[in-house]
Amino acid sequence: MIRLIVAIDNRRGIAKNGAIPWDLPDDRRFFSEQTRGKGGVILMGKRTYDAIGHPLPGRRNLVLSKGHIPIPGAQIVNNLSILNTLSDVWVIGGADVYNQAISQAEELYLTHIEADFGCDQFFPDYSEGFIQKWHSEIKEQNGLKFWNEVLERISR
Repeated sequence: MIRLIVAIDNRRGIAKNGAIPWDLPDDRRFFSEQTRGKGGVILMGKRTYDAIGHPLPGRRNLVLSKGHIPIPGAQIVNNLSILNTLSDVWVIGGADVYNQAISQAEELYLTHIEADFGCDQFFPDYSEGFIQKWHSEIKEQNGLKFWNEVLERISR
């Protein structure tokens, strides 16, 4: 199963100046629980890896990159064909990787943040092709309201 997991603002923004512009420990916990619990394989772009700065513990880390420089604790992959060889994988960003992978995604795990952060990187439009499977109640942390939802692809 290919799943995309992301936190988005009101405009589907995911990052600003190469960083996540909000601080939501509950969202980080949700991300960690989900990506460790189902498959434990994550795929990210090289810029996302560079922003994090290290492989995420407790998961198999795949980094999509055109380069071949080894990354200790991670496996370099050169294209998304790797998705066809894995039974369970989480795509964790960034924007270019989400744009490439959304057509193959079977589920989306979204955290909606009720704010506009003036982001310069965005999650692709998912309004057609997915239906809601689950959602949480609205939560509040650090002055921000947010909720989680899981969407599943409508049969093709």
